Amino acid sequence: MPRPKDVTIAERNRMVKAYESGSSLTEVARQYGRGQSTVYVHLVAAGVKLRSNGRRAGWRRNPIIQGRKNCPSCRRWRHIHDFVPDRRTIVAGACRSCRKIREAARRRDPVQGANRREYDRIWHEGQRRAAGVQSRAFNTQRGGGSGMHVPIGPLGRQVREWLDAYGPGGTAALAHNSGLSERRVYGVRNDETPTVSIRVADALAMGMGLHIDMIYDDDRELAA
Repeated sequence: MPRPKDVTIAERNRMVKAYESGSSLTEVARQYGRGQSTVYVHLVAAGVKLRSNGRRAGWRRNPIIQGRKNCPSCRRWRHIHDFVPDRRTIVAGACRSCRKIREAARRRDPVQGANRREYDRIWHEGQRRAAGVQSRAFNTQRGGGSGMHVPIGPLGRQVREWLDAYGPGGTAALAHNSGLSERRVYGVRNDETPTVSIRVADALAMGMGLHIDMIYDDDRELAA
């Protein structure tokens, strides 16, 4: 079943005019092919005072009074425009400021952030497929994925000895010689991970003027 179109401002004004002319809520909903709850929400958003039918029709827990509504989150009376999201004609439950604070809190949450990044990745990948762009394959695993790794201990000791002998500015010099970032050199120097990829180990060895076999003299270490 196709989704009905959103209620436009012009249609809302026609609903208000029909209701104020004497039509009931049910008659207005039948006339415009909308649900009674939809008509009710838009009439209240327009500031129309609904007529009572003996069952407190038009009553709501948080009414709109003189174009203002009380936000249940911050407990402040704000203009009705603060409760209408952009490009929509519905009334939100909280004001614009509270919605922004809530959204910022969701983005700071690591689980919500991971879910959002995964959703964006899937959406952009679908857009690339629709445009005929070839799918890209990335290795998102930490530590180089399935590539060969070696223990970081011997390499870390050699890097620390080389930096102590070089003196100030050794980290930047080694990063320049090996073609790696200073942050990567810092991580190897402090043994931040138990292993390091063979590519990084070979680049650091060449940057120090050594061969990787001079650092890992045991074949069992290279096969670890």
